[in-house]
Amino acid sequence: MLIALRPTEQAPLSALYCAALIKEANFLQGVVNIILGDGSECGYTIAVHAHIDKVACTSSVGLSAIN
Repeated sequence: MLIALRPTEQAPLSALYCAALIKEANFLQGVVNIILGDGSECGYTIAVHAHIDKVACTSSVGLSAIN
Protein backbone atom coordinates (compact mmCIF):
# COMPACT_ATOMS: atom_id res chain seq x y z
CA MET A 1 0.00 0.00 0.00
CA LEU A 2 1.15 3.51 -0.82
CA ILE A 3 -0.16 6.71 0.71
CA ALA A 4 -0.36 10.01 -1.14
CA LEU A 5 -1.19 13.12 0.87
CA ARG A 6 -2.13 16.34 -0.90
CA PRO A 7 -2.55 19.11 1.64
CA THR A 8 -4.32 22.37 0.92
CA GLU A 9 -2.10 24.79 -0.97
CA GLN A 10 -2.74 27.40 1.76
CA ALA A 11 -1.19 25.28 4.52
CA PRO A 12 1.35 22.71 3.27
CA LEU A 13 3.80 22.98 6.17
CA SER A 14 2.01 20.54 8.49
CA ALA A 15 2.13 17.86 5.79
CA LEU A 16 5.82 18.52 5.19
CA TYR A 17 6.42 18.23 8.94
CA CYS A 18 4.56 14.90 8.92
CA ALA A 19 6.83 13.79 6.06
CA ALA A 20 9.88 14.61 8.16
CA LEU A 21 8.48 12.56 11.06
CA ILE A 22 7.70 9.67 8.71
CA LYS A 23 11.26 9.75 7.40
CA GLU A 24 12.62 9.87 10.96
CA ALA A 25 10.48 6.82 11.82
CA ASN A 26 12.27 4.91 9.03
CA PHE A 27 9.27 4.18 6.84
CA LEU A 28 10.32 2.66 3.53
CA GLN A 29 11.08 5.33 0.96
CA GLY A 30 8.12 5.92 -1.34
CA VAL A 31 5.43 4.48 0.96
CA VAL A 32 4.19 7.94 1.92
CA ASN A 33 4.21 10.67 -0.72
CA ILE A 34 3.42 14.34 -0.22
CA ILE A 35 1.96 16.03 -3.29
CA LEU A 36 2.07 19.82 -3.30
CA GLY A 37 0.23 21.94 -5.82
CA ASP A 38 -3.04 23.41 -6.98
CA GLY A 39 -6.04 21.40 -5.86
CA SER A 40 -7.89 21.42 -9.17
CA GLU A 41 -4.90 20.16 -11.15
CA CYS A 42 -3.47 17.71 -8.61
CA GLY A 43 -6.87 16.51 -7.44
CA TYR A 44 -8.05 15.71 -10.95
CA THR A 45 -4.84 13.86 -11.78
CA ILE A 46 -5.10 11.80 -8.60
CA ALA A 47 -8.80 11.04 -9.18
CA VAL A 48 -8.36 9.71 -12.72
CA HIS A 49 -5.00 7.93 -12.34
CA ALA A 50 -5.20 4.28 -13.41
CA HIS A 51 -3.03 3.00 -10.53
CA ILE A 52 -4.94 4.73 -7.74
CA ASP A 53 -7.65 2.47 -6.35
CA LYS A 54 -9.14 4.67 -3.66
CA VAL A 55 -9.29 8.38 -2.88
CA ALA A 56 -10.48 9.75 0.46
CA CYS A 57 -11.15 13.47 0.78
CA THR A 58 -11.18 15.19 4.15
CA SER A 59 -11.82 18.83 3.61
CA SER A 60 -14.87 21.03 3.57
CA VAL A 61 -18.52 20.04 3.90
CA GLY A 62 -19.04 21.07 0.27
CA LEU A 63 -16.39 18.68 -0.99
CA SER A 64 -17.82 15.86 1.11
CA ALA A 65 -21.22 16.35 -0.52
CA ILE A 66 -19.73 15.66 -3.96
CA ASN A 67 -18.49 12.21 -2.92
